[in-house]
Amino acid sequence: MWQRKQTIYLILVVFLMTIAAFQSCGIILQIASGIVAALAAVTISLFKNRQTQMKMCMAGQLLLLLWVLYFGIEHFYIAKSATRLPFYLCLPVVAYIMFRMARAGIKHDDELVRSADRIR
Repeated sequence: MWQRKQTIYLILVVFLMTIAAFQSCGIILQIASGIVAALAAVTISLFKNRQTQMKMCMAGQLLLLLWVLYFGIEHFYIAKSATRLPFYLCLPVVAYIMFRMARAGIKHDDELVRSADRIR
């Protein structure tokens, strides 16, 4: 479980979204960051079920896209403060990329196992 590269990516997602949850953003974004971090942690623990892992990675990607969309609407339209973006905005974007890379690794492992089953 720990030797796979997708586990490292998911651990980075947990780390990044935990940092994002403790920044001075709104309560909704803090809760969403916590949910994404918990989702990534649960995804790590489901290493025996690759199909569910891939679905959870997709759900995490969707939540991160919604996080960025909500932040954009709140920051640009409601608060009208388009002067300077905070640092923690890049954390969900990097976490999205990590989720995507983890899903690609999980998919590669799944295809590898399926091809080995065909050989037998």
